[in-house]
Amino acid sequence: MTKSAIAARILPVAIVAAVLGASLLVRPVTINSNNAALCGYQTGYGYGTTPAVDTVTPNTGSTAGGTIVTLTGCGFTGTTAVTFGATPATAFTVNSDTKITATSPAHAAGTVDVRVTTPAGTSPTQPGDQFTYSAAGTCSSVTLSAAPASPSRAGTQIVLTAVASGCPNALYEFWARWTGTTTWVLLQAYSTNNQYHWNSTGAAPGTENFGVWAKDTSSTAAYDTFISIPYTVSSPCDSATISANPTSVIQASGTHVTITGGAVNCVNPNPQFEFWARWSGSPTWVLLQGYSTKATYDWDSNGALPGTENFGVWVRDSGSTAAYDALASTQVMVVPATCPSVTVTAVPTTVVHSSSGGTHIIATATATGCNGAGPEYAFWLRPSTSPKWILLNGYTTTNTYNWNTTGAPVDTYYIGVWAKDGHSSNSYDAINFTTVTVT
Repeated sequence: MTKSAIAARILPVAIVAAVLGASLLVRPVTINSNNAALCGYQTGYGYGTTPAVDTVTPNTGSTAGGTIVTLTGCGFTGTTAVTFGATPATAFTVNSDTKITATSPAHAAGTVDVRVTTPAGTSPTQPGDQFTYSAAGTCSSVTLSAAPASPSRAGTQIVLTAVASGCPNALYEFWARWTGTTTWVLLQAYSTNNQYHWNSTGAAPGTENFGVWAKDTSSTAAYDTFISIPYTVSSPCDSATISANPTSVIQASGTHVTITGGAVNCVNPNPQFEFWARWSGSPTWVLLQGYSTKATYDWDSNGALPGTENFGVWVRDSGSTAAYDALASTQVMVVPATCPSVTVTAVPTTVVHSSSGGTHIIATATATGCNGAGPEYAFWLRPSTSPKWILLNGYTTTNTYNWNTTGAPVDTYYIGVWAKDGHSSNSYDAINFTTVTVT
């Protein structure tokens, strides 16, 4: 038979109704399944039935007593006694029908039930009403938490909080084992301060380990209990960006390229940038511009050989001491300066041999597709009866050559042209020839 059924038979219906009516005028009671079964609450209200203790907080303390605990449950109105096992509480206060504040008495080590007695009866034992006594001067356990919770970015202020149980006068000592090491180092020596504030500025990304030792002030041990937790630190800047403008240049054109770095979501404002380059054909990165808040680097491409140049940026938060928090790279193409094709014509194409007052032949060259400073031309001549070319005119920007045929033997002649871009390092980019006849 349930408690509620027993209470219904013992108490007259009129009394029950009166009690329930009074309860509606006082305050509502939070109930759970134990309350409903043990206190007879069917609608969430009511007083005057056998009490029930659902929880004891904290549920550990010293054998010397003196621990202030909070009992929650139901049916506490009119409480006449609170006992820890068979020992009465040193003091207690009925805060409401669902809450009592009590001070634990001295007691031998072990676990006891905390029970509440009212005119309606004494609370039955259940798992939630237990309280554990630890030997005086000994902390039975300790917890450690971090706020904000792991993970967080380097530069975040992190508060470590320890809470010891079973000892009325706890002391705390905080330790750390930094990522990549095997040795614990002392952060904060024993004191009553149960918090340690860690400034993670400059911490390398990785997992740090934090520990706490706890002991009672009367303890002579190095520690009564301890615990450790891991904490992951990520980079203070999420990522880096880099861009180049323009992304390609003509060889020896002297074009300036602006390399721009960016930092994404850093902890502090004004991140720092460092610029690097790996030149075409080299495996080694070289420093261009050391760390500063300047986010650009101006590259003069004059003298760069055709190929791919690699540019990189290192980014770090203004509060970071790491080599870098994030990095990125991009490429700039150096395109050869060239004239891909050239044509040449001669006017006239046939002349009569003369040993005096010969005809002048005008050779005209036209280069197309030049991508740099513009074409330059060199003119050559070879009689058909000779394998050797003769230079008529070295490279100039003039695209014509006037050949005086006076004294030229009767023969067929080849007039050739070399063409190259003004920035090209080649002997020639394109060649062509035409023929003229001396009859």
